[in-house]
Amino acid sequence: EPANARYQCTVDLKSLLKEQQLTKAAFSTLSSVSLTTLGACFQKKPISRSSAEKISTSLRTPVSSLFSPCDPQKVLSSSTVQRYHSLICKILNDAVHWQLIPYNPCTRISAPKSSTPEIAYLDDEEAKALLKHLRTLPSHYRRAYALEMLTGLRRSELLGLEWSDIDWEQKSIRVCRTSQYLPGHGVYTDTTKNRSSQRIVMISDQTVRMLQEQYLWQQIQKKTMGDGWQETERVITMPNGQPMRPDHFSSQFKKHIRDFGLPDIHLHSLRHTYATLCIAKGEALTAVAEQLGHANIATTAKIYAHAIKSAQISAAKTIGDLFDEDL
Repeated sequence: EPANARYQCTVDLKSLLKEQQLTKAAFSTLSSVSLTTLGACFQKKPISRSSAEKISTSLRTPVSSLFSPCDPQKVLSSSTVQRYHSLICKILNDAVHWQLIPYNPCTRISAPKSSTPEIAYLDDEEAKALLKHLRTLPSHYRRAYALEMLTGLRRSELLGLEWSDIDWEQKSIRVCRTSQYLPGHGVYTDTTKNRSSQRIVMISDQTVRMLQEQYLWQQIQKKTMGDGWQETERVITMPNGQPMRPDHFSSQFKKHIRDFGLPDIHLHSLRHTYATLCIAKGEALTAVAEQLGHANIATTAKIYAHAIKSAQISAAKTIGDLFDEDL
């Protein structure tokens, strides 16, 4: 077996730790496995052989009872290969510029064409069902999820929003920063994905009302908690004012989705849902691309080809209905 073999957890490790009355943090210390790796393990993502062995040893359970080897023959996706090709090509171009090598060998290699990505999203009925289920959640989760679907922002962009970014009169929000997290460092503010991601996003009356509710809730929490309140300007926070961690935001959403019995989607699917529904309702592709912060409209067209086709079919039917059948 290769030294770089990857393993995937085959049991509900989170429940197993609860049975043994171990918190994630306590088990991380006990096993010498990072919180990030444990989080990946909880989500059934591949981890290293070494980490799998540490977890199994700490639980006094054979590795084979908790993990199974990932398929070594699994082929990397075309998009992953493209990213690797682009990175290596850039490194070798620099080496040519520095006269370390005579030419870039990557110029003789054709990177694979990227396939049309398959995205998970909710249709309009499923989206309405989700909004109905959200009413049962604690208010800070309910509004965070709803705002994600109503604005189409990336997770990091939504969590990076500050109250000064809201223009109440123009009904818009300014996207100019992101919120990130690193183990041992905590939550920190970073720049947006790229220049095109810095943008003004127009919002609906419903979104304005939800933001107003969020602001009022924070003011009430601030008075209630007193010295326990952590002062930040962030729009999305935990009940004590602390910025919400991106990984916590995503993991809680997955948990709630399972509890609701809705399709197995992830948090980013709400962004896809926003775009898909906008296109399906006839919004111009250029407007949707600007709202999403795509640098190129071709990116939007590629990702949401399914919605564009549905809109085209609807448009054909609409124009056909205008004329008599006897034409």
